[in-house]
Amino acid sequence: MYSALYVQHLLQGPFPQRTDPWGEDDHYFQQLHSGLIAALVQQLMELMLRGYVIGTSFDPHPNPPPYMGEGTGPRGMDSPNTGEGTGPRGTDSPNMGEGIGPRGMDSPNIGEGIGPRGVAESARLGAITATTPLEALWIRDGQTGDLITIIEILSPGNKTLRGISDYADDRHEYLLSGVNFVEIDLTRSIRRATDHDLTRLYAYHLAVYLPHDGLRIIGMAFDQPLKRFALPLKGEVIGVDLALAYQEAYQKRQIAAQMVLDHHYTLARLPFPTLISSTETQALIEQVNAWVDQLEVLKNQSGSL
Repeated sequence: MYSALYVQHLLQGPFPQRTDPWGEDDHYFQQLHSGLIAALVQQLMELMLRGYVIGTSFDPHPNPPPYMGEGTGPRGMDSPNTGEGTGPRGTDSPNMGEGIGPRGMDSPNIGEGIGPRGVAESARLGAITATTPLEALWIRDGQTGDLITIIEILSPGNKTLRGISDYADDRHEYLLSGVNFVEIDLTRSIRRATDHDLTRLYAYHLAVYLPHDGLRIIGMAFDQPLKRFALPLKGEVIGVDLALAYQEAYQKRQIAAQMVLDHHYTLARLPFPTLISSTETQALIEQVNAWVDQLEVLKNQSGSL
């Protein structure tokens, strides 16, 4: 049995006030992705009081067709977003093939492709493959059903040349349809879905696209907490705490515990080490080592209880 202090320390991970750079590995980040979506939905629940409905989808349709009578979906309803030609570009199931949708992925892992103890990445227990789609969060008008805002969290697998191109096409379609589009990028890369001086300057960013009011970018430094932002709605905004959402997702998905179990906290497994300085890298290693040492202390103390 472990003490509550040990479990709390383990869940917080080595970087309790910021993102965990080892968590940018696609295998773990896809779990963070789903956790972030769930945490954001929870933060936005009060929007129901303002007349909005929140949901998630692999391919939210800019203008969902109206109810047309009995169909083949659950409870006799049509399912407009699962049939042919319902994607932003009128494609069939655009996110289920390799790299062909905003959440299609060519490369399921951004590291060397080797898991813990030399096991191939695809052989991991519960490994997420290149055909796994990732959800976006949508907000719709509770009266008209109109799509108001999309929140897209990018993953390492999005960042192929083809994936970025298709993603940009989808984003353009939403903006043409009058939909606000919020892009959250929490993985470092030389490729950016939004090419801008600020996105190249910062490790992470938020890009808020407004159909009639241009682009707003919030840069977030590598070693700093994630920022709050104003989420655009229909003529109003609501504050969102991205740092809180990340920590909730990180702990509920037990990301640090998984990486300890997988012996993942090594220099060789640090994603994109060339994008940070040697001084920063050394500081990261020292912080991980200090955290592991404290874990051992708390673990031994648990054994003496």
